[in-house]
Amino acid sequence: STAGRVTLYLDPSSGAVQSSLPWRGSVVHWFYDMHAHALAGRTGKLLVGLSAFPLLLGIILGLRLWLRRGAVPLAETVWPQRGLRGRRRLSNLHRTVGFWALLPLLLATLSAMPVSFPDTTRRVLEPILPPAPAFRVPQVKGTGPVDLDGAVAVARAALPGWRLAWAEPADPPEEPDWLLVMLPEHGAWPSGRAAAYVNARTGRLEEVNLPDGVDHARAWFRAFHEGRVFGQAHRLVMLASGLAMVALAVLGVLLWRRGRPVAAA
Repeated sequence: STAGRVTLYLDPSSGAVQSSLPWRGSVVHWFYDMHAHALAGRTGKLLVGLSAFPLLLGIILGLRLWLRRGAVPLAETVWPQRGLRGRRRLSNLHRTVGFWALLPLLLATLSAMPVSFPDTTRRVLEPILPPAPAFRVPQVKGTGPVDLDGAVAVARAALPGWRLAWAEPADPPEEPDWLLVMLPEHGAWPSGRAAAYVNARTGRLEEVNLPDGVDHARAWFRAFHEGRVFGQAHRLVMLASGLAMVALAVLGVLLWRRGRPVAAA
């Protein structure tokens, strides 16, 4: 539209429009962009990706300190204890949160790296994962100018068993093609995406790019990082791991402040 892109929320049973929202017009969008690229484009995406390395180092060092707990009872390192005061209380909370959040934080950090560094991931995995299956574009005569429905019909005829996941509108004459991102209708999920290009002027299918092994792997990494693999429980675990990261940082600063007089003495 002239006002830019708009997100529509539809009733899946009737197709009725329930509400609309300008593109990037929600606080959730702001948080998503902040997490993805720190509101700084490609440079921000690189910085966000690089931040995973100190986080990974902190997880490893935290595990080492947890294992070298010294005279601290094991119960104080795995569960909050009553009756503790001062620095020992903070240490108990810090160790407990770190113990339960260790595996989710580690997996969330490792799964974020292929998302942040797609080119590096491709160079590493491409030699060991299968290539994309060959696809020959059928030589079918075009039907003339097509809208989105017509472009989807052309793509689905060439890719039976695939469904539309995303569409980029044609903008002739600069961009005369519809870009249709397709996902498998059934089968393994998460899955890599296929890209089909349909000429908006002629209605012909110009090109199809099928996913290869790296695309499927990156789809799994992204879905795992976003908590979309094991249902609602997975999302709650990933949410809890993010909150645990904040709690560990706050508790760590408080522990450091409490330890300064002791270190000085």
